[in-house]
Amino acid sequence: MNIRFYEQKPNLELKEFDGNIYVYIYLNEEVKEETEVNYPESVNEENVKHTVYYYDYAEFCEKKENLDLEDLKAHPEKYLDYVPKVTEDPKPKTLEEQIQDLKDQNDMLTQCVLEMSELVYQ
Repeated sequence: MNIRFYEQKPNLELKEFDGNIYVYIYLNEEVKEETEVNYPESVNEENVKHTVYYYDYAEFCEKKENLDLEDLKAHPEKYLDYVPKVTEDPKPKTLEEQIQDLKDQNDMLTQCVLEMSELVYQ
């Protein structure tokens, strides 16, 4: 995917949050001058020139333990088409388990309403 910015970007940005690494890759920078055309109703009558930076771009989120951070930092181009590993969900609950969960939630909510009504109508 290509993307453009009005400011220059590093080849790689990494942000860590909650055991995950958020990866932003900006490669093959291409610098262009572009003229912003103002519309007739614009206050500013003249066109404005901007330096624009185009990049091959990729972003993904992955569990920290699934990434070789040293390799990622050394060779970000290898990760332009990276597909994160799918985190497998636990075995889906059976219909009976789902019904029991709903009954438990219903009981808890009923108890909460009863306690609140006792406070309100004292």
